[in-house]
Amino acid sequence: RIAASILLLVTVSYFVWQFPGAKSDSGQVLQATATGNINKVLLSDGSIVWLKGTSMLTYTEKFSGSERRVALQGEALFEVAKDPAHPFIIQCGELTTTVLGTSFNIKSSEENIEVLVLTGKVSLTSAGDKEGIVVLPNEKAVFNRSKKQLAKTETAKEEKTATVARTEYSMDFED
Repeated sequence: RIAASILLLVTVSYFVWQFPGAKSDSGQVLQATATGNINKVLLSDGSIVWLKGTSMLTYTEKFSGSERRVALQGEALFEVAKDPAHPFIIQCGELTTTVLGTSFNIKSSEENIEVLVLTGKVSLTSAGDKEGIVVLPNEKAVFNRSKKQLAKTETAKEEKTATVARTEYSMDFED
């Protein structure tokens, strides 16, 4: 029993180490996290995604074309590598977030999708609002799914602190 248990553990460990994300034939990668966990995902362009509990991120193994596009379900903190020639686009339900290089958090629930900007700026659009809004540092935008409306508010320091908790994110400067 002990030998069989060790063999099973070694086999599972090998496959988890060898294949950390599920890859399809089209080069699509799916990363997922369990409740309470935070996983660091390094994308091919150098961007970092902190995928938070019960979330899924879908992206191509190697970005190509005029844009870098990913899909998110759940919550993630993004640190996007600057590349003005290739905008970074996150599809989260009905909300599309477009950035050139910045850091921000997206949190999706059944009722709302929240985007909290830490550095830089992001543009948010939805199917019903193609013009959208621009969100700057220390601001948060909330997309109400049932009303199909975007609203912008100020961000409290405690909320920013909670957003980066348990990650290696360290872009908070004073003076």
